[in-house]
Amino acid sequence: MKSEDEVIINFERGCNTATLTHTYKVTRAGHVYKLYGEDWVEITWAFKRPACVLILETFKGPKPRSDYECCHKDDDRSNNHIDNLYWGTRGNNIEDAWENGKRVRTLSLEERAQAREMYLTGNYSRNRLALHFNATLADICGATKDISFGQGYRFKGDI
Repeated sequence: MKSEDEVIINFERGCNTATLTHTYKVTRAGHVYKLYGEDWVEITWAFKRPACVLILETFKGPKPRSDYECCHKDDDRSNNHIDNLYWGTRGNNIEDAWENGKRVRTLSLEERAQAREMYLTGNYSRNRLALHFNATLADICGATKDISFGQGYRFKGDI
């Protein structure tokens, strides 16, 4: 692991007629810059990889396994500070999203029936039910669809 606040990286890319050198500056604060002439320009992608991957590779080393991806601890993709990044699996990334309240779940059959009953009382709007069950509005609409539109929507438990 590198301890410097910023690292200069030179990549050489060859083609049929010449070899091109690209110079990048990667910072622990979560920024990647490319040198154009004498100017550093901030970029979000380099070598078909997002900046967060380049930052992780620079300061924490390559992916430990091929199924690992760049994870943001706070689920904010714009926060590429090295302390917010880690290598993890897709499952780790989903787990973070749950813990940070960024992902909502789908309803079980029992919850769908309960949501339908609550909606029938007239005391709960669909938005309020979505918040109550920590579910998507689409799930709540699906659970209450047959009540509002009468189009024969049924639950598996009702058949």
